[in-house]
Amino acid sequence: MLLYILLLSGGFFLLYIGADWLVTNSASLARSTGIKPVVIGVTIIAFGTSAPEFIVSIAASLQGRGEVVLGNDVGSCIANIGLILGISAFIRPLTTSMRLVKKELPIALGSLLLLLLTAINLRIGRVEGVVLSLGICTFAWYCVKEARADIATFGERLEREYEEYVKPARSKPACLAFILLGLTLLGIGSHLAVKGGVGLAEALHIPSYVIAASLIAVGTSLPELATSVVAAAKGEADISIGNVIGSNIFDVLACIGIPAAIRPIAVDRVVVMRDIPFAIGITIILGLFMITGRRTTRSEGLFLLAIYGVYIYHLTRLMGGAGV
Repeated sequence: MLLYILLLSGGFFLLYIGADWLVTNSASLARSTGIKPVVIGVTIIAFGTSAPEFIVSIAASLQGRGEVVLGNDVGSCIANIGLILGISAFIRPLTTSMRLVKKELPIALGSLLLLLLTAINLRIGRVEGVVLSLGICTFAWYCVKEARADIATFGERLEREYEEYVKPARSKPACLAFILLGLTLLGIGSHLAVKGGVGLAEALHIPSYVIAASLIAVGTSLPELATSVVAAAKGEADISIGNVIGSNIFDVLACIGIPAAIRPIAVDRVVVMRDIPFAIGITIILGLFMITGRRTTRSEGLFLLAIYGVYIYHLTRLMGGAGV
């Protein structure tokens, strides 16, 4: 069992380092070629924080572990709101713009509803996977379009926000080398995380979905946790919430859609009846918090944390081997 814990922990560490190297050096390389910060922000940075979930899901799909794909990504959606935004709001109340409420949040909710629709027959096939994948392509196009429309107004702010990711001191060959190293670490880390998580589940005689929806989901969400907590501490609520909402959209459309297009995913009834509706419900609750007073208070942050605690409690009830 200790070996599986070490594999899981080592996998998380490599995923975190790999994602950081991929994001910082991709952003630096993009800037050195003249790409504007706003485009970097909505593409490279947004993808980078979700890279661990994506790589783990691809690795799990190739190994035929569809339950790990679903557990990782649905669990990440719930953890992103319940755990990450709960902590962020508790650190400092999150005042949000109505743009997030009117545009990005409905897209996140719609993505989860689409996932529920595709999984209702207890199988996400290749066709459904392609549909979800086309959704992330459409969302990426929308992000770039919105970013270009706002660049005149928000260009200077975006320059400050993403300054830490852009390190022009490195040469282009050095950036390329670190990008390749980051991708390599992501690949190795994802393999170790899946192997360690599944092995730990088998050693404890609990469903691997439980490990994926809890430990692996939280572990692969470390970049979002770091980004959102730091942004909340600095008073950048839109970054904190926007990062989580964007990540949830990516987790559903890309991290489930692309693996399903590679290999169809069998869906347990519990996932359709409990987990996906739970993710939809907590997204709606976040929306209500954002609409009322246009802020998420500390008490509401504690409420989100409590909801996440309830979800984890229900997962632990499966540790006897029943269910998923």
